[in-house]
Amino acid sequence: GIVLGEVKYTGPLLFFNNTVFLWNVPQFGYVETPGRHGVFAGWVPDVFQIFDHVSHLPELLVIGTGQTMWPLPPALRDTLRRYGMQIEVQSTRRAAATFNVLAQEGRRVGVALLP
Repeated sequence: GIVLGEVKYTGPLLFFNNTVFLWNVPQFGYVETPGRHGVFAGWVPDVFQIFDHVSHLPELLVIGTGQTMWPLPPALRDTLRRYGMQIEVQSTRRAAATFNVLAQEGRRVGVALLP
């Protein structure tokens, strides 16, 4: 799971603007079939539609892909770029650490974490 403060979350989440959002994304595990995009198998650009409904989007979204870093498929990367966000993809542990450092520096950063 993912721990924020004293709360443990067992599923994917987004955190930005000091708000936690439970994130309903496909979770098929690590699919290693060629062309299946690892943990991103089954994802479509609509998984980021929450950004259509919020103001003050993060300038940088750090994405944690679980224990292993998986590259973000081009279609998903293009979707986030259309929102004007830079993207950094890391393992979840590293993504959380990166988010903490950047948030302490006062950056407008968000984090998307897979357990």
